[in-house]
Amino acid sequence: MTLLHPTRRRLLVVVVTIAAVLGALVVPSPTSASSPAAGPATAWLAGLVGPDGSVENPYDPGVPSVSWTVNVALSLATTGTQPEALDAAMGYLEARVDDYAVVGGVDNPGRLGYLTMLAVATERDPRAFGSPGTDLVGRTLATYEVSETGLFGVPDSYSSATLQSLAVLGLVAAGETVPAGSLGWLADQQCGAGEGPAETLGGWQGYRAPEGAGLADCVVVGDPEYLSPDSNNTSFAVQALAATDALGLLDTDPGTFFSQLQEDDGTHRGGFAFDLLSFGADPNSTAVVLQALVALGEPLGEWAVGGQDPLVSLETWVIASGADAGALSSPFSDGFADVFATYQGVWGLALAPFPLPVPPPPPASTTTTTSTTSTTTEVAPASTAPTPSGPGVVVTPRFTG
Repeated sequence: MTLLHPTRRRLLVVVVTIAAVLGALVVPSPTSASSPAAGPATAWLAGLVGPDGSVENPYDPGVPSVSWTVNVALSLATTGTQPEALDAAMGYLEARVDDYAVVGGVDNPGRLGYLTMLAVATERDPRAFGSPGTDLVGRTLATYEVSETGLFGVPDSYSSATLQSLAVLGLVAAGETVPAGSLGWLADQQCGAGEGPAETLGGWQGYRAPEGAGLADCVVVGDPEYLSPDSNNTSFAVQALAATDALGLLDTDPGTFFSQLQEDDGTHRGGFAFDLLSFGADPNSTAVVLQALVALGEPLGEWAVGGQDPLVSLETWVIASGADAGALSSPFSDGFADVFATYQGVWGLALAPFPLPVPPPPPASTTTTTSTTSTTTEVAPASTAPTPSGPGVVVTPRFTG
């Protein structure tokens, strides 16, 4: 595992230097080929997109949901293999920005970050998104330090680290300079030595409130609070700091925390649990940790347990046959398809850390001339298709709207 360089995260001069170059998008190189299961999982999700572009709330059948449409669109954009369904979903979202982005009467910076990444990935203008044009970037920046120095939005005990990370990732996707203090805030939230129980070292919990001259210690608290450091807050923080080339602000390798969550036996060995009090790996946590490991440049083979690395572990949740072939199940779905597990699962199966990939430019045209003929040849980009190594799944659901 890569040990991060122990640079003090509070050095303002380092943060300011990083902020000066944030206009350039940093895209980590994948550590290995993505899973062939990513395509079938995306195809299954495309079948959930209705004729109007909406996706139903899986917990309230028959009711279209803007939030679930965003969730599915994020996965469709990750692989880019279902353009018709993605375009339909984006059309639905363009007309409903406030329905999604406004929570409790105020803009939610994390949701604005998701929309910004989607806009850029689908070649829409994040500064004039939808009709009438909404400036997603400006609205994100307007939430900065409204309640706390360095923080986007208002404190949230469960997910401020994630919301902060998504706001940063959205700004990076849009090519906007990220406020220097926001990276320092995010790095400071990491659980350091002597800042809580030893097993929390290197992780992020939802929020560490200011306390005295520093921050409250990290905690390990289960049901009903669930305030402990967890795989999700940690993975999103890692992705945001990696995308801004700011990992050097950390004192502790996040892998120290991830190793505490890894399952070491059974069918799903090599996968990751949600938090320190969870029982066993789940596909959602495994998927987002995979995103983080790729962002860190970690060779997945170094994370293998009993010969099974985290990507193979994630593939064990894929349904191989039947009407839901390609979807992922979860510990909560009794072997049946789980929409939540599938849409996040795609991120991990694709080995695609945020921000979302931007579509490649169209193939260039070249003209070859001989003494007698002149022909125009379309030059296709080199294939990047992975070598099949995962479950063999044949899926038929597609967008039919």
